[in-house]
Amino acid sequence: MQTHLHAEAFRPDPFHGQLMGFPANVPFQWQDWLRSGLLDGATLQTSWFEVIEDPPGGDPDRSRLLKVFNDPVVRGMLELTGELELPVYLNRYVSRTIGIDEYVSDMKAVSSDPRLAGFDVYEMANVTRPDPEGTRFFPVERRLERIRRAARELGLKPISRKG
Repeated sequence: MQTHLHAEAFRPDPFHGQLMGFPANVPFQWQDWLRSGLLDGATLQTSWFEVIEDPPGGDPDRSRLLKVFNDPVVRGMLELTGELELPVYLNRYVSRTIGIDEYVSDMKAVSSDPRLAGFDVYEMANVTRPDPEGTRFFPVERRLERIRRAARELGLKPISRKG
């Protein structure tokens, strides 16, 4: 079983936006869940508009990967998952606050980070969109091409469409 470790859900000082998605009357004892061996892997989600991530169109200062990894909650999650040798995949929004150049650079950085097992390309609607009939997809601003090229450079193989 795999879970999302949402950094914003586990802060001691919740922000109003966080409370809409994570009810305060439910105890999320994520450390206990990890230590119990219940999980086989986790997706680390660090984005939440009001807290760690910058609003779209602004300066992406808080959204920089180095700042994300230096966040105390994220650091604690990565320390515990590392201690437990649990594979963690970083969830990163495509072009919400950072441009595609930085996004592709982040993909490459994650591939060499021993704390992480992979990278989750998130919000496909920012990469490709369907035509009005829903029969074909069209790339958005060459983002799909850039992500595919980075994946090939990293030696990643596409999933087979046979069968």
